[in-house]
Amino acid sequence: TGRPLIGTVGQLTARKGIPDLLQALAELRQAGIVADCVILGEGPQRKELEAISERLGLGGQVHFVGFQAQPLAWVQAMDVCVLCSSKEGLPRVVLEAMLAGKPVVGSDVTGTRELIVHEETGLLYAFGDISALTAALRRLLADAPLRARMGAAGRARVADGFSIEAYVAGVTTVLDEALA
Repeated sequence: TGRPLIGTVGQLTARKGIPDLLQALAELRQAGIVADCVILGEGPQRKELEAISERLGLGGQVHFVGFQAQPLAWVQAMDVCVLCSSKEGLPRVVLEAMLAGKPVVGSDVTGTRELIVHEETGLLYAFGDISALTAALRRLLADAPLRARMGAAGRARVADGFSIEAYVAGVTTVLDEALA
């Protein structure tokens, strides 16, 4: 369509905060900013989310694509990856998006805040603050050079700090300390 693509990946449950993303898309649309959105995943909230999308008039721009065995190909197509969760462990989708060179907008919750460096690899906003989420998306959609810079910084961060070697070294350190 030539429109920017926003996306999210995860189980379709209340904890993922996807209604906030849909509301932000509706607010952007009201401001004249139309982006397509792909929502990857399945879960008990799917029908409710589809109904919210229709009610907000987003039917032509929001696409529920279900579970995808290879989500990375979808992430690579995104201009901005979003994670609106109320809580997370260590969200793999954020790592994958950063590795794919994509800026990430994420709720400022444990797990997500450990990965996204605000203003460097993406933008953090207070969970549930739809106006802040909308503003972050508006800013990134309007600024392709910023998206590119944040994407490159995210890729470097994952390559430097989240390699299998770094993971093994970190686990080894913890184990060594526990056994000492």
